[in-house]
Amino acid sequence: MAPKPNPSDKRKHRELLNSARMGVREAQYELGLAYASGAGVKQDFKEAAAWVGKAADKGLAAAQYLLATQYAAGSGVPRDDLVAHAWLSKAAEQGHAKAIFRLGRMQEAAQPRLAYGQLLKAAELGLAEAQLAVGQAHASGRGVERDAAAALRW
Repeated sequence: MAPKPNPSDKRKHRELLNSARMGVREAQYELGLAYASGAGVKQDFKEAAAWVGKAADKGLAAAQYLLATQYAAGSGVPRDDLVAHAWLSKAAEQGHAKAIFRLGRMQEAAQPRLAYGQLLKAAELGLAEAQLAVGQAHASGRGVERDAAAALRW
């Protein structure tokens, strides 16, 4: 048996929708997250991408990163690696650690030294998976000089 709808959830959704329609980028992003996860609304990846896209266009780094992942996966939008890369780059320019990390991972094979720099930047921003990647880079010598002590520190 499905749970009864909570009236306060409907009120919260209505308020969020009104703010999003007024152009509040954080509300647009939150509404996109709700549609992506099905939290309080029927899950709809196209609707999620539309609202996240509005917030991304207004410069919200978290929305730019999420939109990049949607384009990379083809979730609610056509799969397009070039568009995904462009949105990742915009988020990374604003210091979004996960975007910086993902760009670094994308460049590892072709430009290991450049990739290491991006992984290091994300690691210094506190992203645990980037810290692990930097440690692994020091252990293997990929993109940076092999350094066991640095590998252990990271």
